[in-house]
Amino acid sequence: MSTLAPRGAELADGPSLRELFGGILGDKYDKDTNPNGMINIGTAENYIMIPEVSQFTQTHPVALNNNQLSYGEGPWGTPRLRRAMAHHMNKRFHPYIPIQPDDLLFANGVSTICELLGFSLASPGDAILMSSPIYQAFAVDFGTKAKVSTVHVSFPPGTDQFSPAAVAEYERVLLASSQQAGNSGGPKIRAILLCHPHNPLGRPYPRETLIEFMKLCEKYQIHLLSDEIYAIKDFAAGGLRIGCLYTRNRALWRAISAMSQFSWIPVASEVLAWNLLEDDAWLEEFFARSRERLAGGRRLVAGLLEEKGVRFYQGANAGFFLWIDLRSWLPPSASAASKSEEGVGKGVEEGKKREKVLVDRLFEKKVFLTPGMDMFAEEPGFFRLVFSQEEDVVREGLRRVFEAIGV
Repeated sequence: MSTLAPRGAELADGPSLRELFGGILGDKYDKDTNPNGMINIGTAENYIMIPEVSQFTQTHPVALNNNQLSYGEGPWGTPRLRRAMAHHMNKRFHPYIPIQPDDLLFANGVSTICELLGFSLASPGDAILMSSPIYQAFAVDFGTKAKVSTVHVSFPPGTDQFSPAAVAEYERVLLASSQQAGNSGGPKIRAILLCHPHNPLGRPYPRETLIEFMKLCEKYQIHLLSDEIYAIKDFAAGGLRIGCLYTRNRALWRAISAMSQFSWIPVASEVLAWNLLEDDAWLEEFFARSRERLAGGRRLVAGLLEEKGVRFYQGANAGFFLWIDLRSWLPPSASAASKSEEGVGKGVEEGKKREKVLVDRLFEKKVFLTPGMDMFAEEPGFFRLVFSQEEDVVREGLRRVFEAIGV
């Protein structure tokens, strides 16, 4: 008999992030000290710029004063950090209405921000509408504690999901969900979430499409959430555990502030963050070098994939990854389900099983890519491949991928 409450037992019996991370990170590849270790070209981080940030922290040591060693200035971000972020956003993005420090709220990571938004904007059983494919952990971020589900929009063949015309597909799913909610108690859509730039497709949304999303949300009085996590991942400092929410909705600001004591950022991380944000000259050089290296990484990976006849999504021009197509190397379908059926019902489970065979082959070769079905892809065989690694890591990782698929 379990000593846990039902919700605790549900978590204990659920998917284990700890086991996944242990398998990937517990045997990390190093060309000198562990050449047979696991190569991770699936987790999206700006690895190639981490040495620069590490060097910056060594020349800008954190020295904490008496106030900073106490509870300081509150859990939603110190005034200095909020001023530094507002300055950075105004300088980089030139917003129509300048961003004010009091419009910003900080927490210990963007996953936490998503969870707080789920608590504040939706009730248990409600849903957030988003595209397919999409970052796999949104379902965890919104669902684990807030109990808010995710609903995914699929697009007809030939539809560019970043075009203004694609917004009509969101409205179609929104109306269908509303009808279902009214008839049978299905999930009520409370917000549309954009991953911007998109993960895993690596494209930003153009201005005209964003305007159509705003019109749609205004029409149905739902929220528009823009998850721009690669703004912080550009800094190659995910380990600082800092997420920032910008909102001019004061009721939302107050609701999230009321929960901020559970997501307090360590003050040492705040000091490092404002040191980075306040150094405009260093950032200019850092971002220029980052763009150059990421462009080189993309060219390298694209060239190696093309040499082996592996297709990938061609529209990617942001982020650290390519969406690659390994469908030709999946095992054959064990049922009579057609490809068009694989996105629903039993087809989803069969698709996951077929993709899992390929995932296991990759693991046997000690290389990790993010599986597409985990990212709500409509059919199996797509993978997210991260190219923001040193060249030797990327080359060896792809060598193992090609060996796993036999090309």
